[in-house]
Order: sequence, then structure tokens, then C-alpha cells
Amino acid sequence: MANNMDGFLDNKEVFENLKDVKNIIVIMSGKGGVGKSTVAVNLATGFALNGMKTGLLDIDLHGPSVPKMAGISGKEPFFIENRIVPVKVSENLITLSTGLLNKDEEQPFIWRGPMKMSVIKQFLKDTEWGELDYLVVDCPPGTGDESLSLLQMLPGLAKVIIVTTPQQVSLLDVKKSIKFCKDLNTEILGVVENMSGFYCPDCKTYHAIFMDNGAKSLGLEMLAELPLDPEIVKLSDEGKPFIYFAKDDNVVKIRFEKMIDTILNNTNKKTETNNNSGEKNNMTEKTTKNTKKIAIPVAQGNVCLHFGHCEKFFIAITEENGNIQSSELLDPPVHEPGVLPKWLGEQNVNLIIAGGMGSRAQTLFNDNGIEVITGVGEGTPEEIIAKYYNNTLEKGVNYCDH
Repeated sequence: MANNMDGFLDNKEVFENLKDVKNIIVIMSGKGGVGKSTVAVNLATGFALNGMKTGLLDIDLHGPSVPKMAGISGKEPFFIENRIVPVKVSENLITLSTGLLNKDEEQPFIWRGPMKMSVIKQFLKDTEWGELDYLVVDCPPGTGDESLSLLQMLPGLAKVIIVTTPQQVSLLDVKKSIKFCKDLNTEILGVVENMSGFYCPDCKTYHAIFMDNGAKSLGLEMLAELPLDPEIVKLSDEGKPFIYFAKDDNVVKIRFEKMIDTILNNTNKKTETNNNSGEKNNMTEKTTKNTKKIAIPVAQGNVCLHFGHCEKFFIAITEENGNIQSSELLDPPVHEPGVLPKWLGEQNVNLIIAGGMGSRAQTLFNDNGIEVITGVGEGTPEEIIAKYYNNTLEKGVNYCDH
């Protein structure tokens, strides 16, 4: 089956265009309505939050929901000399979908198989994807033209994640998807069981609404079991990726994050923060092993209680005795997922002192060798640095809870 259309699906141009994409992950499902696009959007957003350069390609041509969920409805890609430039969602995330090409959201694309295959090939070979750590592809349900065309164009390059719900009617269709991937010699990373029961936030107990351990019968690695959560629906309808906007103690968010960590580890593509930029300012050049570079978010001259929403960043190079060798006030970049960890890493910061910061952001900084101190309630940057070196810095509650 995989070779029937090799003449039509000439892969050379696709391979050349995707040569700088390190990992391609295809999200599939046997049935519709199981949360496949929700997983795709949050997976891509999660990669971006981890500092990965990420692309999100939506080839669900007849039912594109990625633009709505990613909060980019109404935005359009633009074209440069017959090349497609995807829509930028955040500093580390770009997206392309047929839903971005049609100004009338209610107008369907009435296409037969050859037209659909042509569009998918164009998305792969004529789009400016650039250097990516991950390209996440959201497929339509089932094993039809779109999924077949995609995997035939990417032999040996793509890996699949299958999304299902616990019901037997869904699992039966998943088994067809598994057989489909095997016939095309495509590796399956694992399965995500969505709507996997309900976790009651009041009594802190789990309830298997449909059935228990449904997807475990498939014999694939269980990447995540995601319980039902009304917050997912609410945030998705508002165009806010759940993994970024949900509270850090949300059970589903925690499981999403564990799944992303598992995939990052399994694909072995965690990248180092780029601290060797070709352009270095004077402060960077002065930094030595005997100095520390400290960043403090400030508002109206004092430490800001909310790290991601400060007016400025006070960045100082300090000596071993606490003296400030040099300092500057910098305007932070636009507050988007994954931006500040990358930006402060480029400034060669190795310590952040703040009033509050979300736990996920703290993890990102720690993973990149940047120490974080939170709970500092008041003081000018100079006062805070002096107290830090005098061991008199008082730390209270973390003022940021999301």
C-alpha cells in the first residue's frame, strides 16, 4: 500500500524543505470528537513553553479547529515568492491551517482526494518552517487520504501519537489506526486516553465514568490519562491553550506536563539555551566566573510581585562581595509562552529574584541553570541585592499562583 502512489508523492522537495526539522510528531485518532486537536495544540504549546522551536500544522482540512484553540482565528499567513509564511503564535510557536486561509469560517472546503493530497504536499514543501525542534501535525480522524498522504511523504521521519477515549467503540477504531501505522512502517510513540474518567476537585477522588483501563488493552505506551475537565472546554473556546492558562495544581495540566517531559526525553532532543549569541553587549563581556548576573523584575522602581507582568527588568553584574559592577534597566519582550526564559538566558542571567513566579516557569529556568528566588515582597533592586549578599533577604509567599 505504501508504494502505490510514489510517483505522485515525490518526496525530494518535502525532504529538502524539512531538513532542519528535528522531530515530526503526528497526532491521529480512530474516531472524531476524542480530543485529538486539543492534544495537538497543547502538546505544541508545551514544547514551546519548554523552549523548543515548534511548528503546528493542521491538516484536518474539512474541520480545522487549531486556529480557534490556539487563539489565532482571523489571522492569515502571508506569501513571499510562492512561499507560505506561517502565523506566529508566540516566540517559539508557528502555525499553519486551512482554517487560516478561509475568511468565511462557515464555508467548507469541498475537495476530493487528489486536491487534498496536493494541499498537504504544498504545506510541507512550500512553507517556511525553518529550524524546528518539533513539528506537530494534527490529522483528521481515521485512516483516510490526509493521513495516508502525510505518512507516505514522510517515510521514516514521522512518529505517531494516537488519541482515544476509553469506550470500546473508540478503541476498536484505534486498532485500525495501529494497523495502519504498522503497514506504513511508522513508529507509534504511544497513546493518550482522553476523557479518562473524572477527578472530583471537592472530594479528591477519581471516578471511571466510561470504563477503567480501556486504552491499556492496546499494548502501547500510555503517555497520559487525561480526566474530563470543564476548564479545558472553556479555555479552548476562548482560544487559550489549557497547558498555559490552567492553574499549576490542575490535575489534567500536571498530566499534560508529565507527558511532554516523557516525549522530550524519549525523543532526546532537549536543546541547550543559546548563551553564545554572536552579538554580546558590554555587560555580557564583563561577566566572569567570579561574578553573578542577577535579574529583578521591577515596577515603579521596586520589585514587581508578578514576574511576567513587570515594567522593566533590572539586570546587574555583581562581584563576590555584593558590589554592583554594572547595571541596566531593560524593557521585557512581549509576555508570551516561553519568551522570558529564552530572553533572560540570552542575557546570561544566572539568578532571578522576584515577588512571584509560576512553578512551570521556575522549572524552565532551573532546567537551564538559572537559580530562582521568589517571595520577596518589597524593596528596590539595589536593596534586594544587598540583602541577598548579607543573607538578610526575607522570603515570604510566592505571589504568583498560575
